[in-house]
Amino acid sequence: VVMLQNKLYADVLLNFYYVLMNAYGWYFWLRGGSSRRGQQTLEVGWLPRGQRLPVTVVVVLGSASMGWYFATYTDASLAYADSFTTVLSFVAMWMSARKYMESWGLWFVVNLASVVLYLYKASGDAGLYLYAALYAVYILMAIAGWRAWKAHLPERGMVTA
Repeated sequence: VVMLQNKLYADVLLNFYYVLMNAYGWYFWLRGGSSRRGQQTLEVGWLPRGQRLPVTVVVVLGSASMGWYFATYTDASLAYADSFTTVLSFVAMWMSARKYMESWGLWFVVNLASVVLYLYKASGDAGLYLYAALYAVYILMAIAGWRAWKAHLPERGMVTA
């Protein structure tokens, strides 16, 4: 509701996506990633090299396309910045669901950009100040997540698929 009131429509879409991706992540951590399965758990891995360029293209084109759509067809505020954090969150959530180490770096960028976006947009809206504070905590959580997963990361030679 806070995001809708502040015309951050990409953020509204993002919250629906999170629900779906949490279900996917739960399933994948239990059953997926056969090449990275340990004793009944999914091991932390690195994003396969062959997926790095496609993921980058998705972020760039997705952010530009979503930003253009919201800037052209809605009264969205900060359409491109909002779309960037949303598309980057889409990718980071997918990577988290697949337990790729790089997801934490993306979450750090998403959370930092979101703090800046919400503080810039807030101008007296207590809800956005609270969101900015929440995302500041998420920055710390991204650092902690990186460290925790790094401690469980197998040697670099491990299969990453």
